[in-house]
Order: sequence, then structure tokens, then C-alpha cells
Amino acid sequence: MTSINLAFSSESVEKLYLEILACLTPRKAKQLNKAILGAENSELPLVLRNLSYPQRIATWTLLNEVNPNLAASLLEHLSDPELLWLFSQLPETTSLKLFQYLHSADRRLLLNELPTELTKQLKQALPTIWEDEERAALKYRQDNAGGICRSETLKLPSDATVDSLSARLSNEEHGLDRLEWRYVYLHDTEGRYLGGLKIRLKAH
Repeated sequence: MTSINLAFSSESVEKLYLEILACLTPRKAKQLNKAILGAENSELPLVLRNLSYPQRIATWTLLNEVNPNLAASLLEHLSDPELLWLFSQLPETTSLKLFQYLHSADRRLLLNELPTELTKQLKQALPTIWEDEERAALKYRQDNAGGICRSETLKLPSDATVDSLSARLSNEEHGLDRLEWRYVYLHDTEGRYLGGLKIRLKAH
């Protein structure tokens, strides 16, 4: 894979780039976390793509030590080939921990495309609550409806309303450009099926 360096669009972008590099040697995980949290969202994609491949490995490995959720969210700035390459190069402990914080679509991409030995390890890292959902989703090709749909588990208090559930689902959608129908199946604390709801989410 060939790295293509892009010109920085502003001094602030270049400053962030240099801040990140300064955290890699010596290893300054907390400082790296602080720098990224304080960065403008519009600056991060260009900065991350200007990192060399060894620097990307070092950045995600280090950030994963202190803030794996943030490390996972930054992966959205990478293309699918870049994501696959990065996961194939990360230390095993890093990739297994990071995998648990990914969105369903990214987990499925990795499980479908990475080498068999690595996917076996990643499947073992899946939280128990996701195992059946991911196993079912992997039966579908990625380019059809079954492979595209996200299958996530949300836990709500027993007194939650349909409105509160709908609001939470809406808040989790990013860049929604169409209406989506969701089927929500309800179970009690002992796993007994209570019923289902059909919820329509509107684009903002």
C-alpha cells in the first residue's frame, strides 16, 4: 500500500499534525488523547491521512491504551482498504480491544475480509451479547440489505417510552439522508419476548 501525503490546508492542521507526532516518541498516550479531543473535527481526516503507515500504527496503538472508544471513532476517517490494512498490522492486543468498540458495519467488513487466523481471534473478542447478531449478519453478502443493516443492542430502563427510544435512535444516526424503518423487539429482564415496535426515523 502506497502512502500519499497531502498538503496541509492551514497552519492549525499542520500544528495538530506535529502535536500528534510529538506524542509518538517518546510515548505520551494522555497527551495524544488530549490533542485529538481538542482538535477540530474538520482537521482530523487530513491530519490522519498525512501520517505515514508506521505512524498510523503507533497512533492507534497508543490512543487505544487510554481511550479505545475515541480510537475506534477515528477509524471512520479511513477508507475500507486503509482500515483493513491497519487492522492487519496492529499488535494483537490492540486490534482485539479496538474491535469491541467498532460499529457493526466495520466489524463485519473486518470479519469478511481479513485473513482467517486473525478473524478467528476477532470473533473470540466479540462481547457475548453481540455474538448471535454478528453471526447472523455474516450470512449475508455485504452488498445486499442483510449485510448492510446494522444490528445493535440498546439497553433502556423498564419505564422508557417509545418517544425516548425513538429520540435515542435518532441521536445515534449520523448523516441520515433518507427515512429508515426500524423494528424494535422488546424483552423483559428475563429474556421473555414482550412485543415489537416499528419506528420511522426522519432525516434532520
